[in-house]
Amino acid sequence: MPISPYLQSLRERVGNRLLLVPSVSAIITNTAGEILLAFHTDRQVWGTIGGAIDPFETPEEAVIREVHEETGLTVEVEQLLGVFSGPEFLVEYPNGDRTVYLAVAYRCRVVAGQIRPDGEEITEARYFSESELAGLPMPEHVRILVQAGIGQRGR
Repeated sequence: MPISPYLQSLRERVGNRLLLVPSVSAIITNTAGEILLAFHTDRQVWGTIGGAIDPFETPEEAVIREVHEETGLTVEVEQLLGVFSGPEFLVEYPNGDRTVYLAVAYRCRVVAGQIRPDGEEITEARYFSESELAGLPMPEHVRILVQAGIGQRGR
């Protein structure tokens, strides 16, 4: 689902004006230490899997839901990596919406399922080695989140 009913109702009231949105991001690695990223069709960039936290939802519930919605994978939360925001977390969407995300990032572990991109928000999801990350088209905020995940590996 590209936008939650809650955020859609806000957008109907404020239009494209800047919104601060609480969100979650999942850092998921495989046994080889590669990081799972998704290709976001709206902006044609690679990013972490995640999205907005719905009202009355905990961040942990949100990250589990978002991963399942976008990839079909079932995950469990292993570790809080941090809470991130700042100018790098400004996203300007093709429709003109402007959002600054306050991202709660978690290391997650896959417990069931096969990668099946939702075909709406993401068209591809796959694991990348650390050396492959530099050449990928991805926003600065995604690089910050990925680096946080790499830095916390094995802790």
